[in-house]
Amino acid sequence: MPIFMVFGAINGTVTVTMSSAPATTPVIGDFVVTNGTAAVTASAIAVDTTGKVVTLTVPTIAANTTTDQSIVYNVAYKGGTAVAAPAFTIAKVAALAISTVSALNAFAESVPFAETNMVPVNALVFTANADLNASTVTTANVTVTKDTGSVAQAGAVTYDTAKKQITFTLNNNGVFATNTKFNVSITGVTDTATPAKPLTYTTSFTTGNQLVVTMDRVIGTAGNTSGTAYEFDVNKTLDAATVASMGRGMRLI
Repeated sequence: MPIFMVFGAINGTVTVTMSSAPATTPVIGDFVVTNGTAAVTASAIAVDTTGKVVTLTVPTIAANTTTDQSIVYNVAYKGGTAVAAPAFTIAKVAALAISTVSALNAFAESVPFAETNMVPVNALVFTANADLNASTVTTANVTVTKDTGSVAQAGAVTYDTAKKQITFTLNNNGVFATNTKFNVSITGVTDTATPAKPLTYTTSFTTGNQLVVTMDRVIGTAGNTSGTAYEFDVNKTLDAATVASMGRGMRLI
């Protein structure tokens, strides 16, 4: 039987070199791989043209978010004495997370998330601390619901790769209802690392009792020399005495 030594191991592969080529080409079943006392199951084997260098594919070990991991694989060939590969380290990684949250009003102006109880908003922006897999950023994985009745809010979800930002925008340029608590959930989103890390995030916000212009549009007005007037829809009944004309606009007094 050829003498062998393990001369290399990285996350996902163990490479074995033998003093001479075996009489028969090695197969996976010839090797027993362990990590400490835990058995490791190889999924593939490759033998180089000399017949002496064997590479075993083993499961990758996920990095964790708390400590570095020192890994030592031991390999035995056809019942022989196990030989230890040099240790390698899997460095800890930062947990995938949302680092900042903000909101946008109907004019796409940024609003601090803490001020969603003061300013009408129609979009929420979530910035991640790592690149996300864009295919996982979907309306199924990013949801906003009313706290009462868990009513899902219809909206579009987009991802800005350069900014690492997820944006949830209400349909039809609408704004979130006043005096209402909303819950946000992000699940099923992953980063682009291998293996991928999951993103799990929840938060909530409560809107205030703002007066909101829900729609504005240009209309034609007979006798208006400018040929243009503006019409506004609001979410509350206005006191007519407080509404005054001001050129081509409207103001509350």
